[in-house]
Amino acid sequence: EPNRRMQSFTAKFDHFVLAIEGESIDELLESLRLMWRSREISIEVSCANNIMMDSYPGTVGQIITNFCQNTMLHAFKDREIGHITITCCQRDNLVEIVFADDGIGISKENLERIFDPFFTTSRHQGGTGLGLHIVYNLVTQKLRGNISVNSTEGLGTRFTLLLPLKVSGN
Repeated sequence: EPNRRMQSFTAKFDHFVLAIEGESIDELLESLRLMWRSREISIEVSCANNIMMDSYPGTVGQIITNFCQNTMLHAFKDREIGHITITCCQRDNLVEIVFADDGIGISKENLERIFDPFFTTSRHQGGTGLGLHIVYNLVTQKLRGNISVNSTEGLGTRFTLLLPLKVSGN
């Protein structure tokens, strides 16, 4: 995948527009809404304008997709209503992307294992335990960034990505 320039992050209330060679994350989120069509899940996005990245935009989209799938499968498992926030800001030569939900949260013992391959709490529902393992590898290997997670049972989960603005080709 050649490096592509992500033109900018722009945000409106409940909208996420990340222009990537004409494709926008708005369109991605619109397609992901099918995952929760029968539930009241809101996504609020707040991103600084004009964050210029020279990286892999498809990979950022894949990470957001995996976070959304994970949130639907776990955080909002038995809930009709939920709220997701995505925030982005530039910190020197890094972009910080925070993906947070107000779902059921993750227990301390599970929190230590969520990036492990094949770890899932929903094997009986078809969970493979690879979603967050894939996210971890994409963030740390392909995008050369880092990822951290904070969670409080009953109050939700927050993933923080720190990604370099520029990732050179292999």
